[in-house]
Amino acid sequence: MDRALGRDVRPWMPDPIQGAIIQRLQTELQMLLYTHVFNDRRAERGLPPINSFWVHGTGDLASLPTASSRAVCVDDLRHTALQGNVQGWQKAWQALDNGLIAELQQRAARGEPVRLTLCGERNAVQWQSQPRGLMDRIKSVFGTKRLPDLREML
Repeated sequence: MDRALGRDVRPWMPDPIQGAIIQRLQTELQMLLYTHVFNDRRAERGLPPINSFWVHGTGDLASLPTASSRAVCVDDLRHTALQGNVQGWQKAWQALDNGLIAELQQRAARGEPVRLTLCGERNAVQWQSQPRGLMDRIKSVFGTKRLPDLREML
């Protein structure tokens, strides 16, 4: 890293085509980071700004894991929300609860791995099933779990 810090990084770039892609990404990231609020917070703490990234660790990529399932994207909530259709949005949630989410709940109850991601305007929240041990099962019988307020999270 010291060899490239504050210098032209082109000598360390891969072939011209890949190098151009990485350099474009670095340039775009520099523009984004220049105005990002976390750099303002760093400056308040007397830290230097972060204005780039460095790709390191060349070599062959490990083989990608095979996907055991495919992602399902449900747009009904999005469309009704964008239209301001509150009743349609409520019906879309009910359909989602009775369909896909009920199916995910059944799969989780059978011990299958399940992942649910909900995306909103500001954030995305993801839940993933975990194997339950004996203590988890006992706690679920005697205790109640407070559900998060999704409106605040998304």
